[in-house]
Amino acid sequence: IDADSDAFAQAYVIVERYKDSVQRAKSLLILPESDPANLYPKVWGSSYDISGKINLELNTAPNLAGLDKNYHIEGIRHKWKVDGQWQTEWQLWDVNGYRVFASNAYDGYIGYEGGTYEDYPTVHDPASGNIVDAAGTWMRVGQQSQSDIGLGVYRVYRGYVNFVTSAIGAGATIAKAYLLLYIAGEFAVDNNWTLTVVPATNVGYALNLADYGDMLDDITSYGSIAIATPTVNATILVIELNANGIAAINKTGTTHFGLRSSRDISSTSPGSVNEKEFIDLSTSEGVFPPRLVVKLNEVF
Repeated sequence: IDADSDAFAQAYVIVERYKDSVQRAKSLLILPESDPANLYPKVWGSSYDISGKINLELNTAPNLAGLDKNYHIEGIRHKWKVDGQWQTEWQLWDVNGYRVFASNAYDGYIGYEGGTYEDYPTVHDPASGNIVDAAGTWMRVGQQSQSDIGLGVYRVYRGYVNFVTSAIGAGATIAKAYLLLYIAGEFAVDNNWTLTVVPATNVGYALNLADYGDMLDDITSYGSIAIATPTVNATILVIELNANGIAAINKTGTTHFGLRSSRDISSTSPGSVNEKEFIDLSTSEGVFPPRLVVKLNEVF
């Protein structure tokens, strides 16, 4: 592990993995003397070591527990008794594959920073923005109005992340997925709003000004999290993707997500002068790249 962000991603997977109660076999006790030729090579050999996979069947007589699952070996304990009996215990956990993906270097944001006499619809609705950044360490998402000779100057920002998720594989079934985002640098929240994951259907690898308009009609929520005031800097936001979001994950290619304010989606103006409702999130170039954590059903 080379960075705090990697440690957090792994810790999050562990917490997610153990928080739910599931029906499973906790361990398997092996008595090699009952079948030395077959069992001793398994308990001593390298093929059945920690992280190895086994299939445990407890669904036939005399073991009618109804458990027929694939398991990872998570721990191994050997015991030798004075009477010469050898025992090996494997600590088990059922195979639910987890994959963690980091956003790649094409993430960033596009926005429109309006002029003095441009009203909110003029700033919110155009086919192209006038600012784009796909190389910085943070991306801005949200809206604001600033003062300029007593008039409101509106600004709208939309974020973008993408993940190479081809390692999931076409045959896998996704059970859950989470997007991890890190609040970094400047943030300001005068109005409560919701950070919403949306499609980014027409957004390409290299962000450009036209992507601002492309994302305008991307309003289907893939998952969201409330951004309240005050907002705490250096906070990790965890957004659980809904069924639409899970379905949008490309199991054989690249997954694209947009990030928008709920008030941007509903075309709700920030309001009077100097109203701020935006946050800056770390990009792939920042201290904590966006992470997509995917929990798969059994893929043994």
